[in-house]
Amino acid sequence: MKRWLRQTMALLGLPMLLTGCLGFTGPEQPPAMDSDGNKIFDSLERLMEQMGPEETVPVLVLMGDYSDTQRLAEVGEVQVKFQYAIVPAVAASLTRSQIEALARKEYVKHIEHDAEVRVMMNTASQYFGVTRARQDFGVSGDRDGAPASYSTDDLVVAVIDTGKSITDGT
Repeated sequence: MKRWLRQTMALLGLPMLLTGCLGFTGPEQPPAMDSDGNKIFDSLERLMEQMGPEETVPVLVLMGDYSDTQRLAEVGEVQVKFQYAIVPAVAASLTRSQIEALARKEYVKHIEHDAEVRVMMNTASQYFGVTRARQDFGVSGDRDGAPASYSTDDLVVAVIDTGKSITDGT
């Protein structure tokens, strides 16, 4: 591998590795996902306050074991959209009362809003040191000079941040 390519990858990857190992290093810790410990994520609780009694909301329900997914009927008719194979969880549409009832079950780990996720750059380039590396070393990833587009000759690094932290599990 060419020396400049190894240097570029190292410069772009080091900040990502360090921030992943050290966890959140900003001025404040991010807010807890379930600050009151009731198994319902805070963002879903805020949404539930605005829901009518029969209105449903898309949720992800994480359970302790795969066999627990069969117990969802204990809270009434549940519209399961997807059952995950990697983790004991389902995507479903539930009413407020169903969410509250499931949260009281010992086999439920947590319930969160199955919200639409949008990919945005915002501050990622600056936070992970990409902007600084580009400035300091004149690296842009654009190897063919084509304006405003990427081709197979260009170098592209993607950072997928799920918001989960290795150190605290949130």
